[in-house]
Formats: sequence, structure tokens, C-alpha cells
Amino acid sequence: MTGEEDAAVVANREDDRWVALLAGDVDRLDDLLHDRLGYGHSSGARDSKADLLAKVDDGSLRYLRVDREVLDTVVVGDTALLVATMSADIELAGRPVALESVTLSVWVREADGWRLLAFQPTPRPPGA
Repeated sequence: MTGEEDAAVVANREDDRWVALLAGDVDRLDDLLHDRLGYGHSSGARDSKADLLAKVDDGSLRYLRVDREVLDTVVVGDTALLVATMSADIELAGRPVALESVTLSVWVREADGWRLLAFQPTPRPPGA
């Protein structure tokens, strides 16, 4: 595959991840996430794959709305970096939270496809 083709595949996987998060689809997320996932949150907290899947499964983390704009995708070998803006409404332990972030998603190519290895949002002021 070319870098552009890989970037398109990663973009599709990233879209699938957000659809799965919005749907609370733990099985789909399990397929998309790397076993060594590091999932950062705007609060500074960090989850492993097992932690994130448990929170989505028990409803303590619910994504209600996500709007994203991909700013850049860079593929180098078997690693892809996807930078985007994100505006989201979530529920965290039953409390509503509004998020405005710039995000970095790190995807790695495995033998059977691309998996999300790391996600890190950086909070930004609304409209910035």
C-alpha cells in the first residue's frame, strides 16, 4: 500500500472507533484497540485497553456526541499519527461533560490490520 492508501485505511478505522464508542460497542472496540493501548483523557487520567472497555461496558463512560475534523494524517512505516479537533458531549460517572480538544491518535499496523495504540486529547478553549 502507498502512504495515501494507508492513511485512508487509518482514517476509516478512526471513524469506526468513534462509531463504536458512541454505540458502546465493546466487541468492536476490542477489535480496533491494541492490547497495549494507552488511552489519555482531557483530565490527565489514562486508561489501559481493559480499563477503557470496562468503563464503556458498564456505562461509567458514555460518548453522547462527537464532532471531529481531521487536520493531518502522517504514515511512517507501520505507524500512523492522526491529528484532529474534537468537540464532544460525554457522561462520566453519570455527570455530563463537554469536551473541546485537539487529539492525537497513534495507530500501528499489525499482521491483521491497524490498531489504536495511543490516544491523547489536549483541551482547547471553545472556538479555538
